[in-house]
Amino acid sequence: MSKHWTKQYYWPNPLTPSINYFVEVCGFTFQFGTLDDMREAREWFSIKVHPSSRLPDSVWLRAEHDVAQKWHERLPSFIKKGSKRGRIIRAFDEALRDFAN
Repeated sequence: MSKHWTKQYYWPNPLTPSINYFVEVCGFTFQFGTLDDMREAREWFSIKVHPSSRLPDSVWLRAEHDVAQKWHERLPSFIKKGSKRGRIIRAFDEALRDFAN
């Protein structure tokens, strides 16, 4: 069972609220700044086998590892495997459908 909700933040500008979107599924809570970010994550989880994410050495020489990491490289390994992918995709679909209304 998954849960999803939104939360308004008044940062960095206290006059303009920004909305963050949350999806909790498989014991993990995903946080997104926009619905496009959620769509991108849904697309990433829908691919079974991912190409290498290693960056060329020229990029690594100018950046720290944590700065150059992509969002999906920071996910815990248990969330990327097996049947959890299907549950995550369904949770994202449900959240996108509800947030669009």
